[in-house]
Amino acid sequence: MAVSTLFSVLCGIVPELAKVVRVSTMPMMILSGAIIPIQALPHVYQEWLWLNPIAHGIELLRLAFFEHYRATPYLNTLYLVEWIAVSMVIGLMLHIRFQYRMKMQ
Repeated sequence: MAVSTLFSVLCGIVPELAKVVRVSTMPMMILSGAIIPIQALPHVYQEWLWLNPIAHGIELLRLAFFEHYRATPYLNTLYLVEWIAVSMVIGLMLHIRFQYRMKMQ
């Protein structure tokens, strides 16, 4: 929701950015570990894939849902919370800043 808030303002200001967002969100979801767990991939790629905050959220969901699931040491709840907080604050600040421009469109 936080990233959507940010993107809603940015795509409202720069309509061409909506195409970039559409193209970039699908690979981000595929590489998040939703389909194939990141732990099943080679270690070289895992370090890069853990930069995706969605991967941390999915790993937390698996940890909460499955009783005997063992989380990876890369799991960082604070990293996910920081991404959410920063995205939400920037998105809300941009909504306040550009509220009149967005109403006119």
